Amino acid sequence: MPRQFYLITRRCTQRQLLLRPDPETNNAFTYCLIEAALRSGIDVLLPCAMSNHHHTVIYDREGRYPEFVEHFHKLLARSQNALRGRWENFWSSEQVCVVNLVDHEAVMDNLVYTATNPVQDHLVDRVHHWPGVNGLVALLARRPLRARRPRHFFRPHGPMPEEVELRLTIPPELGPEAEVLAELRKRVQAVEATHEAERRRIGGRCSNGARSCGNRGGGIHRAWSRGETSDRRWEAALLRNRTFIGDLAHRDRVRAHAQRVLRAVHRGLPTWMLSRGDGLQSRGGLHSGAMQPVKAVVKNGRLMVDEPTELPDGTEIELLPVDDDLDPQQRARLLQAIDEGIEDFERGDHMDGFDFIAQMRSRREAANR
Repeated sequence: MPRQFYLITRRCTQRQLLLRPDPETNNAFTYCLIEAALRSGIDVLLPCAMSNHHHTVIYDREGRYPEFVEHFHKLLARSQNALRGRWENFWSSEQVCVVNLVDHEAVMDNLVYTATNPVQDHLVDRVHHWPGVNGLVALLARRPLRARRPRHFFRPHGPMPEEVELRLTIPPELGPEAEVLAELRKRVQAVEATHEAERRRIGGRCSNGARSCGNRGGGIHRAWSRGETSDRRWEAALLRNRTFIGDLAHRDRVRAHAQRVLRAVHRGLPTWMLSRGDGLQSRGGLHSGAMQPVKAVVKNGRLMVDEPTELPDGTEIELLPVDDDLDPQQRARLLQAIDEGIEDFERGDHMDGFDFIAQMRSRREAANR
């Protein structure tokens, strides 16, 4: 049927983290989404790509959403399989979930749900901190999404456009754009505040050990208690993603690097992150990124960098500003937590991932007796 709003949801096969954020994945997701939307005449309101699934709210003016769904998912699956070096099916065998949003309230509820998915999953404390694709900032700023043809999959001189662009839109059928965006912004902020209050109440910790998820990409770990199902989720996640369980020595180097960067920010240095343009590097299965802090100075409206590097000539890089939302006391507690984590590791106070699974199994079996 034409002139309908839909929420599109699809998961990766076995819920593997095949859409985990990195520059190539973010660009490929955006490129395939825009190309499919332009080809099918679909209005995209808001996309959000999580590590193992995506949500996308669309408006179908011409009744062509099946064409959009097929082309988008087929294109992205082939592109990501090429990027990850895979040959099997990319998407889950479950049928793609398409929910018809029948009124204004349903559309707004699902816009908020899509935008705040990383916050509701306790991965970040603010939507704009999510390192993957999330169109909320572009939608509120009325800024178009842009992407370049993924080099890892499409032919350099093939028929696919070299660059695509799409402005996320609020169709007039939903109401005045300014009013819709104001309502969306307010409701997203309310969700962020609610989850922050919940973290403080339960004493949740981020993946870096801090009590607040003020860092970009931090994930909260709830306190263990009898009857919770978190142990099953950890067990399933570790078994599905063995390659993400890295060697402990490499984890220590990653933690030490994070500590150096955070201390630079704490001292107020104009620190930037240097990342290679050919994607994240991996060692021991734990993806950390080949990154090092460098200094950049703004001169005549341009960034000037004069730092030594071992990267070969012609390497493409991205400079990303290192910032956070922490006040001095929160940042001090974060640095202290990182120091304590490193000290725990040096004392041997750590556990292998599969030993952790065995303990969780034993605890669950004992509780069921």
